[in-house]
Amino acid sequence: KSNESSDEHTINLYELTMKLKDEHLSRDNNNDNNNTYNNNVIDPQRELNEMKSKLTKKPRKYQQLIFEKAKHSNSIIFLETGKGKTLISILIIIEKYEQYFLQLISSPSSITLPLKRPKVFFLVCDIALLTQQMKAIETNTGLKVGILKGKSSKKTKNDYNEFKDLLNANDIIVAIPDIIYKLLSIGFLNMNEIDLLIFDECHHCDSNHSYNLIMNDFYF
Repeated sequence: KSNESSDEHTINLYELTMKLKDEHLSRDNNNDNNNTYNNNVIDPQRELNEMKSKLTKKPRKYQQLIFEKAKHSNSIIFLETGKGKTLISILIIIEKYEQYFLQLISSPSSITLPLKRPKVFFLVCDIALLTQQMKAIETNTGLKVGILKGKSSKKTKNDYNEFKDLLNANDIIVAIPDIIYKLLSIGFLNMNEIDLLIFDECHHCDSNHSYNLIMNDFYF
């Protein structure tokens, strides 16, 4: 479905001039420590407790087993519809942030550089599912979740500053893959800014799918 409406639901970032891109990239590099790498945590123990208390469903045994495997390495989770793949993804997100909070709690005095707060990207092929997945993640983690879908009812998100503001204001970005591929392609986003990347329904991808392009062009 996302391919059928790619023109309608894609950020028209190529209209921005390369000069504008260079200016913004330069300014962003100077402000990294105040934004992406800012330890904006008042009480990591409280944040950790609140996050872990938000989970609305207890994972079943098979979900817990898959989670224990998937949290350590790149994984493809193959389950039938309705078997709880999204819940497993949420468990992995919680694990990523739990490790971050525990590091702050256990050795704050030994951290000489600001500890990067994790950034999670959850990619969804069907634009109609963006809000559904955003609400599921937000409800079960209490973390800040933003949506990047290209066009809203009010305006098109086609400005570098606006994207960076969205990135810095949220822990998790739910987006369609076409947009993330374009952001990576023009240098507005780098893979080293992504601490966890989740592909929803990866069985839909083929050789020219944005999932494949992201991995082949920017990961492998």
